[in-house]
Amino acid sequence: MNNAFYASDYIIVGLDFDGVLAQGLNTKIKYAKKWIDLDLKLGQTKKEGFNKLVKSLGRTDLAYSDLTKDLMKQYTLEYEVPLDCKEVLGKLFLENFRFCVITSRTNEEYPYAEAFIKENYGNLIENIHNESPHPNPENRWEIKKREKSYFVHYLKPRIYIDDDIEKLKALRNYPVELFYCRQPENFDKDLGILEKIRIQEFNDWSKFYDMVIQIKDLHEAICWKFGIVNKFSNLTKIYREFHKLSCYQKENLLLEYNQERQVA
Repeated sequence: MNNAFYASDYIIVGLDFDGVLAQGLNTKIKYAKKWIDLDLKLGQTKKEGFNKLVKSLGRTDLAYSDLTKDLMKQYTLEYEVPLDCKEVLGKLFLENFRFCVITSRTNEEYPYAEAFIKENYGNLIENIHNESPHPNPENRWEIKKREKSYFVHYLKPRIYIDDDIEKLKALRNYPVELFYCRQPENFDKDLGILEKIRIQEFNDWSKFYDMVIQIKDLHEAICWKFGIVNKFSNLTKIYREFHKLSCYQKENLLLEYNQERQVA
C-alpha cells in the first residue's frame, strides 16, 4: 500500500517561527517589567496593544521596538515551546510529515531563531528559511527580497501555519492548506466569514494533528479515485480536486478509501 501511486513518500508542512514554534508571551511580559517598568496584559504584548497602552499613559519616550529589539535576539532563547507542539510534530514525523520553517526575521535576529529550533526541536526540523527584507550577503542567487510566498512556491508545502492572518491571506492563491495558529494574545484577531473558507483555525496542537491526518488521507483518496500520482508536481491538481468536494463528498470518499485500505 505504501508504494502505491496514491500514497505520497512524505508531506511538507511549512511553519512560521514566532507565535507558532516559539511562544514569546511570557518573555515579553517579563522584560517589559524589568526594562521599562510596564505591566503588560495579553493583548498588550502585540504591537497594536502596546502602542495603545503607551499612548494612554502619555508616554512619548517608548516604542514597541524598545521592547522587541533585544528580545528578538539573544532573549529568543528564553521563549517557550507551545504545549504539545513538539509531541505532535514528532507523531507527524513518524507519519512521514516533514517540516520547514519560514520566518520573517532580520538577518541579525535570524540566528537566534535558528538556535532555538535546534535546541528545542532537534532533528525534527532541519530546513529553516528566512524571509529577506534586506539584501542577504549569503544569498548566492542575489535575490534582494524573498517573501514567504517565494518559499511556499519553491518548497511546495501542502500545509502552512502562521499566527498572522494577513500573512496567511497573502498566500491564498497558492495550492496550500492554510492554518491560523490562534495564540492567547490574539484573542481579538478573528477570521472573517470569507477568510474561514480558505483558512482553518486551531489553538490546540492535538486537534491540529487530527486535521492534518485527514488532509493526508484525503489527498491519498483523491489520487486513488482519480488516478493521480501523489507527488509534488501534481499538487495543484490534487488541491483543486480537494476543494471541489463538499464536506459530505469528502466523508464518503474517505469511507470508500478506508474500505479499500482495509481490503489491501
